Amino acid sequence: MRNKPVPRFPHLWKQIEQAWAFIGGDVNLTCEVDANPPAKFEWFRKNRLVTVRDKAAIHEPHRSILQLHANNSIVFGDYKCRATNRLGKLEKFITLQQGVQPDPPDVVRLHETGRHTISLTVEGPDMTNRTIAASMLPSGYRIQYKATEENLDWDHAATADFVKREDNSYTLEELDKDTMYEMRVATRNLAGISEYTNSSIFKTSSATLAATSQFTLLVFLSCPIAFALIL
Repeated sequence: MRNKPVPRFPHLWKQIEQAWAFIGGDVNLTCEVDANPPAKFEWFRKNRLVTVRDKAAIHEPHRSILQLHANNSIVFGDYKCRATNRLGKLEKFITLQQGVQPDPPDVVRLHETGRHTISLTVEGPDMTNRTIAASMLPSGYRIQYKATEENLDWDHAATADFVKREDNSYTLEELDKDTMYEMRVATRNLAGISEYTNSSIFKTSSATLAATSQFTLLVFLSCPIAFALIL
């Protein structure tokens, strides 16, 4: 059935949206539609067409992503996405606002290990002493992890995002048993992520029952790599 561009997910669609980034950070602006024939996507800034030469863009049959790096404050402002086919068009407006990069977590503590899981307790940072909007307070964490035997760089490590929990407990699942994993943690907010903590190494259990660590690791950016071998 042929149709002009319409919202791909109507229950999530907002014609006018807000996005945030901080100086030095990256942000993706996303526009998604359903259209047959497929829509042509174009991005505009101050009524000027944004070309791929100016910024990086990813175009897919139903989605376009404009990737921006906030080198300076000039990048902030209003953007428009236009999706067009011969039957019509759909426009979406996104205001990119300047936010604040969050601080890294204050504490990372190994909570529990299982054969295929590792649970971390992550706390902080306390940003209440900074003059920032409530929308810039930490909303969660990003954990990067990789098996030490794979010798991967961090660009190819696995990533898991978590919403901030009251119990401060975050579990990585589907890990290999009896395997050492190197991990590092960053704080997330609406504007992006913090610097990562220095990495720590934890080991999944070889036994059926989980083993709980008996130590606490305070992670500061100035600390060396810490190793935790679970007996």
